Amino acid sequence: MAIEPLKTVLRLQARVVEGFGRGGKQLGCPTANLSREDLGDLLDQLPTGIYCGWATVDDKGPYKAVASIGWNPYFKNESGWWLDGWCMMSWLFTCETWSSMEM
Repeated sequence: MAIEPLKTVLRLQARVVEGFGRGGKQLGCPTANLSREDLGDLLDQLPTGIYCGWATVDDKGPYKAVASIGWNPYFKNESGWWLDGWCMMSWLFTCETWSSMEM
């Protein structure tokens, strides 16, 4: 299966909102859940998948980042859209203190 690169650069900016708290507690990988309301219709236009790039967190950074866009079958969320961001420098922060993230 070939991976097609995006034809344009995406820029996402959203408030970090409270999630279920499962990523950090059960997987040891806390994520920042970005507000669907802030992202509008953009998520509906993107294919599901894992995206990599750069992120700023509360105007600090940039940091290498990974975002998962789509549903979450690991936790049996097989419908609905999620956007979880993870900064590769996350050991410097806890996601609970983040107020915004731009990717």
